[in-house]
Amino acid sequence: MADPYKYVHATGVIVPDTADIRDEVVAEFRGAFGQDMSDDPGTPQGALINMETINRTASAQQCAQLANQINPDMAQGVFLDALCALLGIYRRAATRTLKRGIVLLGTPNTVVRQGVRVSTDEGAVFVSLQQATIRSNGESEPISFQSLNYG
Repeated sequence: MADPYKYVHATGVIVPDTADIRDEVVAEFRGAFGQDMSDDPGTPQGALINMETINRTASAQQCAQLANQINPDMAQGVFLDALCALLGIYRRAATRTLKRGIVLLGTPNTVVRQGVRVSTDEGAVFVSLQQATIRSNGESEPISFQSLNYG
């Protein structure tokens, strides 16, 4: 059986090449079943060798990904949050985006109530914070909108 820890070094975790892992598995099978054993993928033992190679490769990749979560340059999500917490660094709380000075265009004397929702092409939803009336020139006074969701 291959030593899964031989890929963990003082310099980091090394993900071996799949061909190297397959060579190890073939050597193990030949050690158990004889040197003249065929490792052709069309044979039952070849299929088992390929399956074992895939499993070992996936395991090495998972170990590397997990080990990299203690590297601040590579950590993500809760792992990065945990590393930052060790140093007394925390994410700012999510806030709603505020857009000020939005001028509405439309038919004169149209009243746009406070709380009207509009959405962007990207799907973000904003809510008007004031009521506005479209003036005779077809424009409203500038008003503010705030995103519905935090981000």
